Amino acid sequence: MKDFQFKIFLHAGALAIGGVALSLFACRESEKDVVRAKSISEVVSSNPEFSILNAVIQHSGMSDSLSMGTFTMFAPNNDAFERINIRNSSVIFALPKDSVEKFLKYHLLAKRLSYSQFSVGDLKNINNSKLLVTKRSDKDSLLINLNRVLTPDVNASNGIIQVIDSVLLKIK
Repeated sequence: MKDFQFKIFLHAGALAIGGVALSLFACRESEKDVVRAKSISEVVSSNPEFSILNAVIQHSGMSDSLSMGTFTMFAPNNDAFERINIRNSSVIFALPKDSVEKFLKYHLLAKRLSYSQFSVGDLKNINNSKLLVTKRSDKDSLLINLNRVLTPDVNASNGIIQVIDSVLLKIK
């Protein structure tokens, strides 16, 4: 009887060890299984509401930079571009590359700022130009150079996007 109990004990122990080993190896994630957060560049390129902004990023040659650095992007949607009579990307590709790059950099901060972290006053973008931050007390909305933030805090792996209602223009 002891021999029989000993064999059962051995089989149970082997099953327990096998089960632990199986669970350890079965739970390993491959790189294909991991959901990776999108970069700012990838968020913009995957959203049809940013097709003109995506053309700006592509033509400026900054797609790789916007996949690696840490930024806050003030992202005008297609409606914002239409307000200044830019209705499609062909207009963007007709512009000089350096002008498009300066335009894009005017919409970028070299740090991540969530909506709640903004305070009234001046900010410097990556062109070292001044952006004016104000708040409308009647609607509790944030304005960047008098442009309203429509959709705050679109998270990306390398920063954050603040969707704005117009393209940013310099305020004198």
